[in-house]
Amino acid sequence: MVEQENGVEPNAVAAAEAALLPSSVQKRVEQILESLCDPSRLRIVQALRAAPLTVSELSTVISKTRAAISQHLNAEILESVANAFDQLRPTG
Repeated sequence: MVEQENGVEPNAVAAAEAALLPSSVQKRVEQILESLCDPSRLRIVQALRAAPLTVSELSTVISKTRAAISQHLNAEILESVANAFDQLRPTG
């Protein structure tokens, strides 16, 4: 195994660097993770992946007010997260 004086194995470093996400994908993943900062959003995504639910039903499932649920459903946050989960699933 090739090793430099500083204890770094160049092939291991090269393999790790090759496995990093491209910067455009990295930024998208960072946005998705940021959108999940509130644990309620993750719970909403999980509930919606199981079944289509109204705001009232989501409110019951995750024990939040309808107003809080509506705020979490603002914009495209949850759709983006759901799409990201689909992209992370292994393909056959």
